[in-house]
Amino acid sequence: MAWPPPGYVPYQVVFPRWSFSHTWADFSQATVTMSSGGQGIGVALLPVHDGYGENTLVWTPSLSSGGPPTTDKAYDVSVKGVVIGGVPRDFGYRVIVFNPGSSAATSAGVEETLLGDPPAAAGTVDSPRGLDFSESGIMPCHRNRPPTTRRCVWRRPM
Repeated sequence: MAWPPPGYVPYQVVFPRWSFSHTWADFSQATVTMSSGGQGIGVALLPVHDGYGENTLVWTPSLSSGGPPTTDKAYDVSVKGVVIGGVPRDFGYRVIVFNPGSSAATSAGVEETLLGDPPAAAGTVDSPRGLDFSESGIMPCHRNRPPTTRRCVWRRPM
């Protein structure tokens, strides 16, 4: 479990301290690196205190907090040297911070391409999560984004 979690996250819930938790993990030798646009970001690890809930690694990245972002900002996070059950493991994920109130977040022209078959072949299907699948294979993306801000275009893999 990471905070902020992988994927799109509104800037209002991105706090100065970032964290990564895993049941029974030993973070005593773990390292964290972060980058954005290929540029490294400094991180300061906080002391690990196990035995309270899930074991958690906490760090403070050197990020500017000059207000809401004007465009989506992607951060690549790498957590290495986590020992689980005596086996060292590495984890990597991407956090994309966005401003849900910006004009960039509400533009209709932003698309995300997903590989695979569209979830419905024809017609419109209302799912329990409120997703509309159209005959064209275009649907709204609901990955931590308001439903009107992005749409997914399904493409079959080559």
